[in-house]
Amino acid sequence: MNDLLNLLSQIDLWFYYFAGSIVLSALELFLPGFVCLPLGLGALLTVPFAMFLPAWATLLVWTAGTCVSWVGFHKFFPAKASHKYVSNVDGMVGQQARVIEAIDPQSGSGVVKLFGEEWKVFQPSEAVAMGQMVTILQVIGNQVRVEPTIDPDEILGKKFDSLLHQS
Repeated sequence: MNDLLNLLSQIDLWFYYFAGSIVLSALELFLPGFVCLPLGLGALLTVPFAMFLPAWATLLVWTAGTCVSWVGFHKFFPAKASHKYVSNVDGMVGQQARVIEAIDPQSGSGVVKLFGEEWKVFQPSEAVAMGQMVTILQVIGNQVRVEPTIDPDEILGKKFDSLLHQS
């Protein structure tokens, strides 16, 4: 045991940081959480300083190197949470629904069907005939606020037909 301690005391401090950086970086492959790689990179950044600084100072360098690598990774490789999953009522806003009972702003009546469910229309702003498509703007309780969906083919078709008949 004393021979092993003598051997370990003769090895330079930089070698421990270098070996530790390899071990910690390899552990990152097997452990979740992205913790070991910044620790390993911090140790690797400490190797040149360990050749001429005392042991207590190398711990400070290792801590600083770990912090720098941690912040660097999180800044340049952010978590990929850009696609937020929207469900339930929040997922209805922006969807197109079919009118199954004509929407009348005078009487405030109308029913649309979305995803197999029927929804009463709340405060309709304009009349929409049965069978037409509407876009859901807002969900209030068990009612929806809608606006007529603009069909680009219908608009373009009318403009095209009017242009043909002008000449």
